[in-house]
Amino acid sequence: MKKILFCLHLLIFTSSSNAEINPDVSVIEGYEYGIFETSYISAQPGERIISKNNQPIRETNKIPGRLGVKFGARYKINHEKSDEKIQVKLLYLTPGITNPINGKRQDKIEVNQELSPQAGYHLIAFEFTEESEIAEGEWRMLVFIEDRKLLDQVFYVEKN
Repeated sequence: MKKILFCLHLLIFTSSSNAEINPDVSVIEGYEYGIFETSYISAQPGERIISKNNQPIRETNKIPGRLGVKFGARYKINHEKSDEKIQVKLLYLTPGITNPINGKRQDKIEVNQELSPQAGYHLIAFEFTEESEIAEGEWRMLVFIEDRKLLDQVFYVEKN
């Protein structure tokens, strides 16, 4: 399992116009990325596979495009003020998911999430639950605190 150690200090912006450096927040652990392993073999459309928090990840950036495949990254954030929650933005850049109902294309999915430092590891992941979600090509998953990038992982999806 490949682990990459980050020694970053992150900028946290206050509600005022002045930015402050907050040395209390950093990524201290490497991260794991790839396919979340499961013994479940054939998922049906609309079916989401329930998994445990410590689900093993097979390291790869080549993702098979089929229902039930979950891929992404698991990471840990260090926050010395353990009583404060951390606001992150999860950004998914896709090669273009087309909505089968209205035909609209979606190239970007953005999720704002509040993380608890006590939670340990956090995830950014995507699971194919509908055939229309399986878009071949480059998928990119990013995690930000304000405008500071914490994680940037690229995957390549190919239909089987």
